[in-house]
Amino acid sequence: MTQEYTEEQDSLNPVDESETSENNQLEIEDRLSKLEAEIEKQREIAENQRIRAEKAEKKAKEVRVSAPKEEKQDTPDVDERILRANGMPDELLKELKAIANARGIDLISAQNDKLFKLAKEDFEREAKQKEASLGSSKGSGNSQAKKSVSSPGLSKEEHKAMWKQMNS
Repeated sequence: MTQEYTEEQDSLNPVDESETSENNQLEIEDRLSKLEAEIEKQREIAENQRIRAEKAEKKAKEVRVSAPKEEKQDTPDVDERILRANGMPDELLKELKAIANARGIDLISAQNDKLFKLAKEDFEREAKQKEASLGSSKGSGNSQAKKSVSSPGLSKEEHKAMWKQMNS
């Protein structure tokens, strides 16, 4: 029955095989040209994206290279802030930075360096000499204020000893 049915169908709808193959060939060529056009369009889009990505990478590299320099100039390092808060003078801090950069270590670790310890001793010695060479503004600078019973900051023992001296 299937064979009879197909024969009937063929007899009712005669199809020219050459027409069908030409139609198929035209459809295939049409689809092929559309696909080639789509591929070309996608290639152009990909090329544009690649160019934009290269520009963005180049710009990002420039920003990365220039940003750390500005950052170091504007904001002090955390270690530097800690050292300043602990009362380290700017001159000593500059010495410490130079030593830390030369050794390739952080500022806190550079404090234990022999070279920095020598620089710190020299700085402290010079500061003491400056302080000692300055005269007092009230007089000769050699006289010291005498402690009395009413002097602030006396310990209990010092106060008792002064009281006994005054009353004996």
